[in-house]
Amino acid sequence: MEEIFDLMILGAGAAGLTAGIYSSRARLSTLILNEGVIGGQMVLTNEIANYPGVATTKGYTLAGIMKKQAKDFGCRIISNIKIKEYRLDDTLKTIVLEDGLKFRARAVILAPGGKPRSLNIPGENLSTRNLTEMKIGGVFIFIGYLPNTDSIRNVVNLNELNEIMVDPDMKTYIPGVFAAGDCIAKKYRQINTAVAEGTIAALSASEYVRNSKQ
Repeated sequence: MEEIFDLMILGAGAAGLTAGIYSSRARLSTLILNEGVIGGQMVLTNEIANYPGVATTKGYTLAGIMKKQAKDFGCRIISNIKIKEYRLDDTLKTIVLEDGLKFRARAVILAPGGKPRSLNIPGENLSTRNLTEMKIGGVFIFIGYLPNTDSIRNVVNLNELNEIMVDPDMKTYIPGVFAAGDCIAKKYRQINTAVAEGTIAALSASEYVRNSKQ
């Protein structure tokens, strides 16, 4: 018999893992499908010193704790997958993987995260006609983030920056579909904001699922 989850979360960054913690703790059967590295941008951060309640920690350490919390509450996590098709307009949402596996749920949270914007040049060193030699220990380039929304371009509403449009409850225009984290339209991108959005999305999804069962 096909298993139907209460909630599917697409992405296991700070927002996705937090949503998994909250929804599983609320006794919703929850599945996280993750295409990238568990922890998302967190695992690329060597030191985190501004997370409330934690003096300092490594990004991969914090990601590991979040993953364990979600699993301890009963959340299932499947990684190293590639999503082929999104069917989100129906009452039961369906995700089809490239290997043919299908997963269905009453609600979905989109949390694919983002990635650092690239200069698209070899070595990421800016080249101009004017050459200046300087002795440096390294180069740190930060010119913003790009949302990982290429695969859902025709699935939900995106703004001109390809960010998912949501309301204050993290709802998209599709009933039962929510979004959180660096993929949504917002001003600030921090672990703390992603965690907050994941929390709101999970609580909103929990309310939606309970109402849909009545």
